[in-house]
Amino acid sequence: MAKNYKEYEKHLTFEEQIDLLIDRGMYVEDRKKAANILQDIGYYKLKEFTYPFATLSETSNKLLKMRYSNISFNEVVFRYNQDKDFRLSLLHFIEDIEVSIKTQIAHTLSARYGAMGYLNFSSWSNRELYNKKTIKLIEKQFKYTLHNSVKRVKKSEFEHYKIEGEYPTVWIMVDIISFGEVIKLLDCMSTANLKEISNHYRCTKNELVTWMNLIKIIRNICAHNKNGIDLKIKTMPVVREEWKEFMFLFKDNSSTNRIALVICIVLYLAHEINPNNSFDSICNPIKKLINNSDHIARRYGFKNAQSISDFQIFIQNLRR
Repeated sequence: MAKNYKEYEKHLTFEEQIDLLIDRGMYVEDRKKAANILQDIGYYKLKEFTYPFATLSETSNKLLKMRYSNISFNEVVFRYNQDKDFRLSLLHFIEDIEVSIKTQIAHTLSARYGAMGYLNFSSWSNRELYNKKTIKLIEKQFKYTLHNSVKRVKKSEFEHYKIEGEYPTVWIMVDIISFGEVIKLLDCMSTANLKEISNHYRCTKNELVTWMNLIKIIRNICAHNKNGIDLKIKTMPVVREEWKEFMFLFKDNSSTNRIALVICIVLYLAHEINPNNSFDSICNPIKKLINNSDHIARRYGFKNAQSISDFQIFIQNLRR
């Protein structure tokens, strides 16, 4: 049985890194230019964008060796640059979604339970889904995280909040905690609270919860400069049937788990927040990667090369 694939652990010069890429089957158009690029982007960062073109083959001494096919160095750099443009634009719209969902959570909780009522989780949590013990545990963990956030804010030289006591009001709370913590609040909300928030986005509560949990993951990918264009979603969100017209579908009619699904969700929510949004900055990098190829479009989860433009038009024609 072949040993697991293992990357080189010794120091390689930039020239040796190029030799390694060539040895694995990559075509390098200009060695000098490639060396200059590697000095700033780095071998491992570029390597993230080679995986769709890589296979592992067994050598004579039972080791696994990576091989590239139908890819050049310039193409890898092109994929890296389009991914960067795509992620930065995606992050821009995710920020709008983050601010909006925080506002909706604070508005719903304050209207029903007052400025500090959010601290009593049993009053607004889903008691059908969670028992008293679980709710108390979630509340304890949240308060611990919130308390640390308050301490950081008070120590910050840029602090502009008036936080009296140990905990802030609900409006300040949603602003100082992380997006991940906000989604935890959403996850444990009662059906009535979730329904009120999801109505703002004209979606179901299950759609909202699963979409926001996916956006939380995508936000982290974008913020930490990870490869977004080759994403494979592990936990699938709710997919609207009308969106499937634009997506690659498996034989059982289940939808793609690729970046096309993320684009559909972000475009829909961003349009609900601001119907005047233009989504060219998100769609254009993917269109450049697809390059009018139906085959490549399916790699990113679209039905064909035209589908991303068609979905963009579909979203922009929705009436608020």
